[in-house]
Amino acid sequence: MKKLEVKNILDSDFSVYGRCANLLNPQSPSIGENPILFYRDMLPLSGHETLSLSVTAVEPMAKIVDTMEFHTKTGECFLSLDGDTYICVGPATADAVLQPDQMEAFFVPSGTAVYIHPGVWHYAPYPAGDSKIHSLVMLPERTYANDCVKKTLGDDEKLELEV
Repeated sequence: MKKLEVKNILDSDFSVYGRCANLLNPQSPSIGENPILFYRDMLPLSGHETLSLSVTAVEPMAKIVDTMEFHTKTGECFLSLDGDTYICVGPATADAVLQPDQMEAFFVPSGTAVYIHPGVWHYAPYPAGDSKIHSLVMLPERTYANDCVKKTLGDDEKLELEV
């Protein structure tokens, strides 16, 4: 099985896939004074549909990439609430054909919001530790039902995250 090196999302160029912001250690200008600082517009999200907040709970599991998905009409934003994670992404393709040799993996510290552009291949995060994680997912309502292309990878396409 091919190994996929994991990079730290905060030290990498993620712009091909989307954007990210470390919400727990902001480096952007703030409004206000201690003890209350407001860090505004750290990860702008756009769209004309009602945004829905959901949670994905993920138990510790093997770091094997065997499923991917993408959304044609919308991006996706997620934020790990209680643990560091790994994610795997692949560039948007003109069709629903996944290119496993072009996929990348990233370490995402807890508290880092990640926005994935429309069309970018991705799936649920992998817990980096030995505990279940909860990831806040921000999508237009019912995207999972009306704008989700999912692919199960064949044995020759599966990847193992190298951590």
